[in-house]
Amino acid sequence: GECVGGVEGRLLLYSLLFPSVLVIAWLLLELVVVPRVWHAFRHRIVSEQNMRIADSFVSAFVFVSFCIVNPITRTILSAIGDCAVFDVDGESTMTFLRLDLAVICGSSAHDLIKRTSWVLFVLWPVGVPLMYSLLLYKCRFAILRGSANHKLKTAVSFLYKDYKPQYFWWELLDMLRRLLVSSFVLIIPAEHGLSRLTVALLVSVAFLSLLNILAPYKDHIVSAVAHTSHLSLVLVFIGCLVIRLCERSVECRSHFGFSGAFEVSLLVLLLSIAML
Repeated sequence: GECVGGVEGRLLLYSLLFPSVLVIAWLLLELVVVPRVWHAFRHRIVSEQNMRIADSFVSAFVFVSFCIVNPITRTILSAIGDCAVFDVDGESTMTFLRLDLAVICGSSAHDLIKRTSWVLFVLWPVGVPLMYSLLLYKCRFAILRGSANHKLKTAVSFLYKDYKPQYFWWELLDMLRRLLVSSFVLIIPAEHGLSRLTVALLVSVAFLSLLNILAPYKDHIVSAVAHTSHLSLVLVFIGCLVIRLCERSVECRSHFGFSGAFEVSLLVLLLSIAML
């Protein structure tokens, strides 16, 4: 965080990143794509190159935003309320922001960070899935009919190409799952770690069940890999719950038969390797 000025600098970077990408997109369309397409239209010339430029831009924009939305969301939610409790003198405690231990949770500095974070929350974990939803909604009929000459459908193919046409929306659901499991659980206070793990486990089990019922993937190999990876994730969360419960060796032995958290960790590691 020091390279970009702590939490404030990081949030400022994220706040500038989203509009910067949109501005670059607008400039590219206005200065490069639109004049060429308009010129071609006036002269009744259909330029495939111009259309490919537009398609490539939309595809790149979707791909880049898809890759960065989850880590940015995690940082935003961590800045809002992921605090660590420290003993001051053995009798009283103070809470500090995990992203920057120089910031006291609940202070005026933290309030400013939270206000900025909520604005970014609307832009990223709300705005990006909403943008994808609108793009897929506009080309839904082309996807369902398998139209080959629909430009927007081609540009956003990254979001649906691995799925059966009727499940073109599956990537959105998977994105929400990832956001819930890795980012939104940070809304739960850190002292309730078991609650975080329980929520992540329940979401993962529900998603795995839905995956088994609907079977949205076109390719059987890709579907098998997806099932295996989600099952591995469920097992990891179960193992993490057991590890947290095994922090006291006596309770661990009485409930699970393990001597301590180390044996459980080893078992989870071996199961994960076996699933791979």
